[in-house]
Amino acid sequence: MDWNQHFKYDNGNLVRLRANNQHKHVGWINSSGYLQCEVGGVAFMLHRIIYEMHFGEIPKGLQIDHIDRNPLNNKIENLRLATQNENQINSRVPKNNTTGYKGVLTTPSGKFQARLGYNGKKLYLGLFETAEEAAECVAEHTRRLYGEFTPS
Repeated sequence: MDWNQHFKYDNGNLVRLRANNQHKHVGWINSSGYLQCEVGGVAFMLHRIIYEMHFGEIPKGLQIDHIDRNPLNNKIENLRLATQNENQINSRVPKNNTTGYKGVLTTPSGKFQARLGYNGKKLYLGLFETAEEAAECVAEHTRRLYGEFTPS
């Protein structure tokens, strides 16, 4: 779809083009925390529209990653192509996480297990005495495997 027929990009926002010259920002926050809007009765995510307005169609199998992990920051310099794995690596710590670290679980023995997803598989990285040691192990492997997608 040619998004430029419907919208103008405005510093991370979209403005709907109207015949009467009354332009306004579009979008609402969906249940996942992302901005979306409707075109022809179909809902679309704003970050995907903005990316396509600047770079063309998103290749099949790729997603749009928010570099700063803020789903409401749709400035073009904050958006990049990513595989599903890369996008998940650059995500927040889940709310139900009890250790405070991504990829670190508490075992029944009280030790901390480090693990990391890669190419659709879970990599077991080891057991550690502290959550911090396990988190450092996960961070080291994440940097090596995912490079620029590793959260800072």
